[in-house]
Amino acid sequence: MNKPNDKATAGEWQAQFKRWSNELAEKLPASLDETAKEYGVIVRKRGIKSAIGLIQMMLLYVLSDLSQRLLAAYAAVLGIAMVSDQAWQKKFHKQCPG
Repeated sequence: MNKPNDKATAGEWQAQFKRWSNELAEKLPASLDETAKEYGVIVRKRGIKSAIGLIQMMLLYVLSDLSQRLLAAYAAVLGIAMVSDQAWQKKFHKQCPG
């Protein structure tokens, strides 16, 4: 999985995330959103629209040196979520304690 570079345009980021999404979707169960809701990973879809989007953002965060503020901005540009950097921090802390 290639990671976009820091100088990539929004269109390039969107294209890369579409490729990631397709690659991930092939490997994950079709009931991923239901499973995420069952385990409390996604409680409401008000901010984060899908489990695959959450996985994409987590991968982007751990594979890059983006701040959570930039992550929130990219999530908005990519149409994955409209949540603040503080909300991402809370989500990551809840899902990845330790």
